[in-house]
Amino acid sequence: INLGNLDETGYLVKNSSEPDISTEATSSAEIAEIKERVANLETDILLLKNQELTATASASLADANILDTALLGDTVINGTLNIGTIQIDNLENSIDAIGVLKIQPLALGNLEIMNGYIEIDKKGNLNIKEGVILGNDNFRGSQTLSAGVSSLRIERTWDSPPTTINLTPNYNTNIWVSEKSETGFVINVDKAPLEDAVINWLAIW
Repeated sequence: INLGNLDETGYLVKNSSEPDISTEATSSAEIAEIKERVANLETDILLLKNQELTATASASLADANILDTALLGDTVINGTLNIGTIQIDNLENSIDAIGVLKIQPLALGNLEIMNGYIEIDKKGNLNIKEGVILGNDNFRGSQTLSAGVSSLRIERTWDSPPTTINLTPNYNTNIWVSEKSETGFVINVDKAPLEDAVINWLAIW
């Protein structure tokens, strides 16, 4: 066994050609640890690839929290979708919002409804291309003016008085509106009809 050589002072000097057992053991442990880390990293990468393939192909999520940006293609939601204060319900075919629901608030383009039959342009002009305005008795009506009567009170309950009320009698006379308020208005004629007459009216706000 070669333990080394004696130096000039007589001390034993370790032979440099002999391997350092402690150093070799440390290096082997470090290499083993690195190999283990590489193996774990490869496993994690494989799992991530499998998740991406599942998400890009098809995925069914029962409970998911997405806290960052999500890019979705064709998406089917069976139930209610809540976006901030907006709720979209596919069962009721409804869109609800807390407060004002704004559509085209920046007026970047026209708004079309019912396959383009109704259109509102960027200036707020309403274009009804087909159909009629049916309305209701709250803002239009047909009243009978009895023979010999020159005024007629129309009773209504409005939040505010209309700006304009258009009148159309079925006989020749001058006609006007007075006492316009939230509770209705009065129709006046300068010539009372000789027989019952009909006056059509339309209120506009």
